[in-house]
Amino acid sequence: AAMKQLLAEMSGELQALAASDPATSVTRKAALEAVGLLKDSTDALLKAIALRPDAAMAISVPYLMLSGYVIGGWLMARASSIAASRLADQDKAFYESKLRTARFYAQQVLPNAIALARVVQSGAESVIETDAALI
Repeated sequence: AAMKQLLAEMSGELQALAASDPATSVTRKAALEAVGLLKDSTDALLKAIALRPDAAMAISVPYLMLSGYVIGGWLMARASSIAASRLADQDKAFYESKLRTARFYAQQVLPNAIALARVVQSGAESVIETDAALI
């Protein structure tokens, strides 16, 4: 329930985010996509817990990593929006740097969420079926 509430909060904030700056637009779009991946992965994890707890345990670490990347993307999009609104301030170089950092995160770091979502949504069986003694 808490994760579903957080997902709704992240999605709502991202949808309402002013994205007039190109870097903020890129970051916002990537973060929204990542939130969708986390939502689908959360549903997969909850299904696994209900049907096969061992499957849920097999994907728990990738799920937590995915959550971290996605939450980071959400926070970077928020930071980007704030920075874009303050470009006229005295610290223009600082805010421009924030915009570049957020875009970097969206384009270079956040795509890791795609791979982790795939692991969470379909990678449990390979762990469960592997005989640890043979590794």
